[in-house]
Amino acid sequence: MFHSPSSRDPVLLGLNAVPKIAIAPILILWMGFGYGPKIVVTLLLCIFPIVISTATGLRSTPAEFVELARSLCASERQIFRTFRFPSAMPHIFVGLKIGISLAVIGAVIGEFVGASEGLGWVILNSGANVNTSLAFAAMVLLSVMSIALFYALVALERLLVPWARHAE
Repeated sequence: MFHSPSSRDPVLLGLNAVPKIAIAPILILWMGFGYGPKIVVTLLLCIFPIVISTATGLRSTPAEFVELARSLCASERQIFRTFRFPSAMPHIFVGLKIGISLAVIGAVIGEFVGASEGLGWVILNSGANVNTSLAFAAMVLLSVMSIALFYALVALERLLVPWARHAE
């Protein structure tokens, strides 16, 4: 189902279109070295799928539920808490699962540009020193971390959204 674009869509699409690897050096100039630029690059990289999935989930609430709640004089807050948010939870977790892998990539991009430690720095430094085995080891570790974070979200989803389990 398609929805009509909102006034916020161009801003969100514009932020997503910015090449994150290109903005990282600018962030270092603005924010200095440290965790700030890494966090911002990571956030810019993973926020788009989370926001889109959340918005889709909030719009997916069955209209009959909302009409029923309104007919019972439920407030918008009650409708959100009782119907919209629970209906959106499976979609939110889809966005989070996509975003968690992108977050690892964002952290590495931040370390490529301005860090003196971290696995991104190790990959960059080992490439400069022609130590490919160390670079591959760091990449394998990043992959394992990304997979572990993904499955941690899957476990959290099963705990928090048991009604959304699909037949496996």
